Amino acid sequence: MKVLFCSYQAVANPGGGVYTQVIMTCKYLREAGVDVELFDSWKRYDWKEIDVVHVFETDMRNYFLLKMIPSDVPLVVSPIIDKTYPPFVARVLTAFSAPLPPQVLTSYKSHALAFRKADVVISRSSDERRMLEKGFGVPAVKIRDVPNGVEEKFLEASPEVFRSKYGLDGFVLYVGQIGNPRKNLFRLLRVAKEMKDIPFVLIGPTLETGYARKVLKMAAELDNVHVLGRLPEEELISAYAACDVFVLPSLVEGTGLVALEAGLAGAKVVVTKYGGPPDYFGNFAVYVEPKSETSIKEGIEQSLEKPKDDSLRNHIKSRFLWSNVADRLIDIYNEVIG
Repeated sequence: MKVLFCSYQAVANPGGGVYTQVIMTCKYLREAGVDVELFDSWKRYDWKEIDVVHVFETDMRNYFLLKMIPSDVPLVVSPIIDKTYPPFVARVLTAFSAPLPPQVLTSYKSHALAFRKADVVISRSSDERRMLEKGFGVPAVKIRDVPNGVEEKFLEASPEVFRSKYGLDGFVLYVGQIGNPRKNLFRLLRVAKEMKDIPFVLIGPTLETGYARKVLKMAAELDNVHVLGRLPEEELISAYAACDVFVLPSLVEGTGLVALEAGLAGAKVVVTKYGGPPDYFGNFAVYVEPKSETSIKEGIEQSLEKPKDDSLRNHIKSRFLWSNVADRLIDIYNEVIG
């Protein structure tokens, strides 16, 4: 089976979850024997040699790519739609975008094109499925539920590497882009300022944004906040195991891949209640209202008071490994090939 993976040109943006989703899916499909090629914009493809095209992200960054895929090539799309507004807003914006001239491109026109051409639309969570059906009018029969995953190697995480190098223990950990407003770091730092006796550690790439500069300025003023930037993989995995609580207070998350990694490494997880996380963490995480600093603080405090156990780790291990994701996708590819 020959599968062509496509996404937008800047998908390798440091710390991006879409990149992780594409690369991990590719890796485990290849291990299962599927011939997966990553799209090369400089290559001319003989589409007759492609069994399935799988496009990750269906917004305007992929519009012209979606247009060029022949209609007779089986198409699977992972739209990766993370919205904080209700479905009716998507309906209105889609309807508004439809009659606009070709020169006026919107993500809603791109989504509509993708859903019209696709044989199968992948949903990562019940929240995303609801948006696809009620917001974008995708027929339920066209949608297949495929959650994201995590690598089994995080089960072997040891705290010693991180503890010995940084001398930190019993801390609250955030991993992700520093400077992406959706990650809600400024509110988290306000909480850290109130919890001055608890160390907070931020790991991840720093973006070139005004929001990033604001976050770094405040972090520098707090003695209990440690901004470590990007770390080697061994240190990152060790940090997951060393922390007491992992926190991801984003305005919305499709999955929260880093929270899955932390949970499999043994951390207690505090995560946004918006988006896909409830489908992934069930009753084994603490959910917070991201726009409320009080909610974030109470969620962290509640989690700090609990002892660590293996309930979340076992939950993730039994449901959300990338190998399971690959098996599910192979079934879908075979379905669309016919």
